[in-house]
Amino acid sequence: LDLNKGISIENNYLNLPTKITYGDGRRIEIFYSAGGVKLRKNVYAANGDLTEAKDYVGGMVLKKNDIDDPIALFYQSHAAGRAYLTEHKKQK
Repeated sequence: LDLNKGISIENNYLNLPTKITYGDGRRIEIFYSAGGVKLRKNVYAANGDLTEAKDYVGGMVLKKNDIDDPIALFYQSHAAGRAYLTEHKKQK
């Protein structure tokens, strides 16, 4: 618990952060493989709604901004850095 910043951090057996809770109720949950490789990060609003989800698969990061949005490639890591996709808007 960090009283100065108003956050609480929970770690797993590998001492990796698994849950970060802010004083206003927002939270981040991070999931890892048994070897400590990050698999997923979920971000929740203070009311408990999922606001962002990212899946980490190899060098790819898949992102979902809203519960109704499809999951899409956010960026691809490679030897020269990262390749981002241009921002696309949800069609209604």
